[in-house]
Amino acid sequence: MVYATAESCAAAVDEKLGARGNPLDQAFRLVRDAVEKDEVPGAIALVTRGGRVLRHEAFGWSDPANRVPFTTNTLCWIASITKPVTVPPR
Repeated sequence: MVYATAESCAAAVDEKLGARGNPLDQAFRLVRDAVEKDEVPGAIALVTRGGRVLRHEAFGWSDPANRVPFTTNTLCWIASITKPVTVPPR
């Protein structure tokens, strides 16, 4: 799981894509693309600001072998596959 602020998403997207526009659309597209390219089986992305949820989406499969999709409330076992990352607000 990766937690980030809207500002950090915008910076990451601008750096990777060199694009402008809605930074959340672009950031979530990066996550969706990683799933579609089979870089990760699935992901849950959540962006908050000021205690409010700005966007919360799930992508891909929580169990690819059985085609069980991720949902925004899917519990994830975070072992050696990934580690959580938190980006504090500015």
